[in-house]
Amino acid sequence: MRDFIHWPETEPELHEFIERLQDHPDPETRTLLTILDRYHAYRIRREQANSRPLPEPCEIEDRIPDSLRSSLREWIGWIPVFPDRKPGEWQLLSQGSETRVAFPLRKFFLDLLRLEPAGFYLFHNHPSQSLLPSLEDVRLTRKIGELSKTFGIHLLGHGIVGIRQTHWMMIGSQPRGKLQIIRKRSPAQRLS
Repeated sequence: MRDFIHWPETEPELHEFIERLQDHPDPETRTLLTILDRYHAYRIRREQANSRPLPEPCEIEDRIPDSLRSSLREWIGWIPVFPDRKPGEWQLLSQGSETRVAFPLRKFFLDLLRLEPAGFYLFHNHPSQSLLPSLEDVRLTRKIGELSKTFGIHLLGHGIVGIRQTHWMMIGSQPRGKLQIIRKRSPAQRLS
């Protein structure tokens, strides 16, 4: 039987292979054909899911309630992105004072593991409207990025939100997780 089987690698080879085996008298061969057909269908679905682009930061950002942009207290939350590359709903983690917000690490990871996303975007605001990341913001981004990787879930970006703009940080592929700005956007751009 091994001499008979040439594993298909292209779409035309697969169809030719299936045609040759459809009327084969051996039940094991027909079972093999069924398994191969199911695997091929699975592979096509997986390739289609992986070929979808990740949601743009602006698409994700539009899921944040507008009331949080103008809040006089700091808040932190996140938006999951599922394996099918569709974004989930806004998840508020914590609200703090005018200058600080606690990051409930345990609650965050329990929620993250419960939802089982492929990745997520993290957001917090600065009531002062200064969108420059503080040293604490940079450390938090690195820490959450590293911890979430251990679960196979990727931090896709960290947005610092103000009334008029969002300042994006992204963990780069460089050693020590160098952070980069990837996008700034104003409300006028959000509406268009």
